[in-house]
This record gives sequence, C-alpha cells and structure tokens, in this order.
Amino acid sequence: MRRTATQPTRVSRRAVLLVVFAICALGSRIATASDKNDSEMHVVLLGTGYPRPDADRAGPSTAVVLGEKLFVVDTGRGVMMRMTAAHLPAENLQAVFLTHLHSDHISGLPDLFTTTWIINRRAAPLELYGPRGTKDTGPSANLVAHSHGADILVHEACLPESFDVHDSPAVAARLKRYHSTPEQSGADAQEASVKLLVLTHLVPGNVAENPHNAFLQRARKTFRGKIIVGRDLMKF
Repeated sequence: MRRTATQPTRVSRRAVLLVVFAICALGSRIATASDKNDSEMHVVLLGTGYPRPDADRAGPSTAVVLGEKLFVVDTGRGVMMRMTAAHLPAENLQAVFLTHLHSDHISGLPDLFTTTWIINRRAAPLELYGPRGTKDTGPSANLVAHSHGADILVHEACLPESFDVHDSPAVAARLKRYHSTPEQSGADAQEASVKLLVLTHLVPGNVAENPHNAFLQRARKTFRGKIIVGRDLMKF
C-alpha cells in the first residue's frame, strides 16, 4: 500500500490570516442547497459547534467552493460526514486551512486526510496551511482591514457567561480573553462595512435554537446589517 504523507507548509501568521479572512468573506447571495451554478463562489457551514458534543452541530469547519474547487477552513469533528451531507466531492478538495490549532478545530483532520485518500487514492500530498501555534480570535484590526466591503463575513461568537457554568474561574477568564462576544463580532462587521454577518462556532450551541436568541439580539447592538445565526449545512 502506498502511503502519502501530508506536507504542512510553514507560512507566517499574517499570511494565514490574510488567506483565511479572504476565503471566509466570500459569496454574493444566500443560495438554497439545491442551487447549482459552477460559476459561483459560495460558502457552506460544515460545522458550527464547539468542543462540547452536540448532535446537531459538528465541530468548527467551513467549506469554500469555487466552481469545482473545494477549500476547507478548519476540520472539527464530523467534517467528512458534513462534506458528504453537503454533496461536496472529496476529490475536489484543493487545500485545508487551519485558523489555529485548538483541538476542536483539528480533531477531524486525520479522518479528512485518510478518507480523501480512500475515496480517490490521492497521489499528491494534502495541502495543509496553518500557523505555528495558537492565538486569540478576539477583535482583530487585521480581520476588519481585509474584510472591508465583503458580501459575507463568517465570524465566531460566544456568550462569555457560558464559560462560568462549566469551567473554573481561571479557565473561564482565559477563554473569555480569546473568543469574541456577539457584540464584538457585530462591531467587526460594522467597521468592515460587510453586507451579511454569519455567526458560527457558537458557544453554547443550544441557545441558538431560539429565533430570538441572545446571539442575534446582542450582535444587533453593534451591527446594522443582516445577521444570520449559523446552522450546519447552511449555504451562502
């Protein structure tokens, strides 16, 4: 059996951020799952969850589709199952981008690596791009600058008080420092003048089931445009 190893490319954190922000801020309209137009670029939310298991939300992962080319940003748990449910051919995968190396963003990577080889006997190394270490997704001037005027901004959001329920005070304080609240996500979108803000990587996920949920209400305090609280397999 021939084995093909991944060859992660070392690039600067700035370069990674530019790539991720560019491909996450794509799309010109919300499309239904049945729409098929190979000339369009669109985004599919493969997973909108977080580390705690949720039957309705896979781990953080977003697909960017350009014609027949497929790019995946982050590979949370269940990424291959969600790619299959979204009818995204694994053989079209061009590259994987990791925003950071927290476990919930990379736990599905071994499955993606192995399964794409099983499906089409991939002969070339999997192109994998990511930072050298982990860092904060809080408010970012770099994100605002490179998302300016985008049609869609896909942004994480967490309710910081939820960390107090499950974690020790020290851990909760640390988590609050490197995650964005809905208000902060909205502020980034407002400053970048984007048309649509899509919230993903929702902490906690179950609060988002209510159409008048806290994510939506709090993001509206700082963003005047359209907001969608993401669910798995939404397509834009």
